[in-house]
Amino acid sequence: MDGLLRRKMTKSEVNRHCIRINKEIRSFFPAEGVPFQIAVGDRKVDVVLDRYDRMRLLYSDWDIMRDILNLENEMILVFSRDSDGTLRISIEK
Repeated sequence: MDGLLRRKMTKSEVNRHCIRINKEIRSFFPAEGVPFQIAVGDRKVDVVLDRYDRMRLLYSDWDIMRDILNLENEMILVFSRDSDGTLRISIEK
């Protein structure tokens, strides 16, 4: 698995139910408005990037993502791509 980016969640992201995609890895994601799946643990969730490069859930309840990751302010998210090309979010402790 190749780590693309490590960064802390912000309080704003937790409160607004989105994950901001930094410009350093923006090219690894589909165009704005194009739905795609991202792996979180052993589950895949449908997401989309809005015009501000914020990852938002599609067709799912945000509580699913919060439950999977236990999203909290200042936790470190690791964005990576598996060998099969699947985008993945995990937590670095």
